Amino acid sequence: MARQDQASTNEPLIKTLYSVMNSILHIIESVLSQEELPDFYEENLPTITNVCMFILSQDYPKFQKVPQEIIKARGKVVSLIYLYNFKYGEYFRPYSEPMFQAVWSLIECNKVQPTKESEKLVRITVKYMGEMANQQSKTEFLKMNLTKIFDILILPNISITPEDMEEYDDDADAYIRNDLEESDLETRRRHCMKFVQQLSKKFPNEVGGLVSNYVNNYLADYQANRSTQWNKKASLLNLLITASISQYTYRSGATEINIPDETLFSYITQLVIPEL
Repeated sequence: MARQDQASTNEPLIKTLYSVMNSILHIIESVLSQEELPDFYEENLPTITNVCMFILSQDYPKFQKVPQEIIKARGKVVSLIYLYNFKYGEYFRPYSEPMFQAVWSLIECNKVQPTKESEKLVRITVKYMGEMANQQSKTEFLKMNLTKIFDILILPNISITPEDMEEYDDDADAYIRNDLEESDLETRRRHCMKFVQQLSKKFPNEVGGLVSNYVNNYLADYQANRSTQWNKKASLLNLLITASISQYTYRSGATEINIPDETLFSYITQLVIPEL
């Protein structure tokens, strides 16, 4: 036991082991991209899921910062779960629920951080949860946990982060151009915004109520101190645009919205017009 505890605090060793694991997970991920599931990956599914569960559940509290190798492994595991669940569901059915709970625990324990290092982990986690929202068996669970989903997963990843500020300082024109032209479609922010749209269609009343609460709280923070809380307003606009629009094309803009016209006008009056 002492030897095991000692190994779990040996950061160089843990990084090396996870690097090896990432190579193995990459091979499995590549194989699962094929049209048919090879026999080996069907017969050894119990072992593969045990390894996946181990990676998602492991913590290293004595490390100052979660190593990139661990974050990468978690992202690859969620990717494997996604592929097994939605491409080879007939084989994965017995493991679907415990794997969903493992991914949910990852979210609930705040292990899906809004950082560049976690970019791929956030993207695949949001993609997986978006698909699970379409599963009838998960409808009630997700409805009951919408506040957690927004507070832990969505809002931190659509907000302006210190890394965004660094990118803006380095090249403001490129940052604005990427945002306006939506050339950042594969970022965690865009994936989270797409997830909000899915949730808005699935739970229009519940998401509408949540968004209204966030409008009131964020706007109060912003108005209390505009110089330090300006990022709250930027986050709020991202949230409103995403939650409100149900149909959009680059040429025509928003063609369908999820909220009443008077509510939209009220938001514009509060958030946009005062800045013009």
